[in-house]
Amino acid sequence: MKDLKQILEQKKSVVTAQLSNQRKWIQSGTTSIPNLLMMDNELSLPARMLFISLLMHGFGKKQCFPANYLLQHELGLSDRQIRRYKTELMDVGLVAVKRTGRSNVYEINHDVLEQRAEAILSRYNKCIVENAKNKDNE
Repeated sequence: MKDLKQILEQKKSVVTAQLSNQRKWIQSGTTSIPNLLMMDNELSLPARMLFISLLMHGFGKKQCFPANYLLQHELGLSDRQIRRYKTELMDVGLVAVKRTGRSNVYEINHDVLEQRAEAILSRYNKCIVENAKNKDNE
């Protein structure tokens, strides 16, 4: 039977390897941000940043499960603010949150951006036209 010291040493080496992998991911990883998300002015900027953070944690997959304290740290927001912007994302359907025990699993719905594309582009084009009219009137 292994003694406690051996068990602790094994756990330490596992944690050290995990931290090394996380450091590599943080230093050299990138996250693709959908242009439609950046152009969607109906979403608050903090909600968009939260969605980007969820994309980062999802590694391009449809699910992720970052802890709230990590989201708070990354975005510089309080727990209450995270909940507010999470609700904003849920209300438009970009994110669904499933509670599993003590943690959340975030379902990322990329298709919603595509469904919102026409309205987003319409508002964007309207902005361009209005700006051009304003320049003509100067």
